[in-house]
Amino acid sequence: MKINRILFPTDFSPCSEAALSTALFHAQVFEADLHILHIVVPGTADMREAFPEPETISQKLHEIAEVRMRATVEKYQDEPFKIVEAVRAGTAAVPMVKRYASEHGIDLIVMGTHGRTGFKHFLLGSVAENIVRTSECPVVTVRAGENVPPVKSVDCIVASVDFSDFSEAVLLTAIDLAQTHKAKLVLTHVIEEYFHPGGVDAAWTGLGDPMNSYREIREKQLTEYAAKASEAGVPAYTKVLTGRAPAEITKTAAEEKADLIVMGTHGYSGIEHLWLGSTTERVVRISETPVFTIKINA
Repeated sequence: MKINRILFPTDFSPCSEAALSTALFHAQVFEADLHILHIVVPGTADMREAFPEPETISQKLHEIAEVRMRATVEKYQDEPFKIVEAVRAGTAAVPMVKRYASEHGIDLIVMGTHGRTGFKHFLLGSVAENIVRTSECPVVTVRAGENVPPVKSVDCIVASVDFSDFSEAVLLTAIDLAQTHKAKLVLTHVIEEYFHPGGVDAAWTGLGDPMNSYREIREKQLTEYAAKASEAGVPAYTKVLTGRAPAEITKTAAEEKADLIVMGTHGYSGIEHLWLGSTTERVVRISETPVFTIKINA
């Protein structure tokens, strides 16, 4: 994995600040340039009341952003990597972040997420989840929290696979990251609690419980994945779990004291996303552990 340029979008909120140390850490590990980006999005009710003219709103917001950006960059001007500061204006943050990433050849995006759930999430959504779903480059999300300690190392990585045609990409990414950080790797697969192989009751088949057979198959596949990691010099362990995937993945990361979760996203959009959603997005929403996601294209 070659990461030369990292993008850290910020709105200068506590949510963004929680992710800053992660962005700085990855820039140092990969010896990459760190781009710090703020998108000025005018038009809030408070700003319209204070500054009725649209041009005045944009100008004031841009001036405030420049001051905050300068203060942020000055704190880290002695870091051993290049920091690029950028303030851009647009009507929405997501397309502007994606445009900046494309124009500047960004290899990794690091950003904070508010971790909204329930009705609040339904109304407000999440810029971070949108970026996770649509970004062409990998994204690391960090959930906001009180007294988030600075990132100093990555010693344990949890990678979740579903054995689809694209799980190999998640595995290879996790192995690559584990090699970079000299970390151990915990490979997980979650059998959803409502799933029943074959769609029949075992009592009617006389063949025993299909779930046990299914679990044995998945355990064997996961062991084969672990063998590939071991061949690459990465200590790997396996866990086949049963339950709801987002909850089990985040629970495992907490139990293992993981520093990173690695997952893939299929990038569903429109009605497909409305109905299917994404296990990865739900993990991003609830995980206390930073999540490294890669978009998997069919």
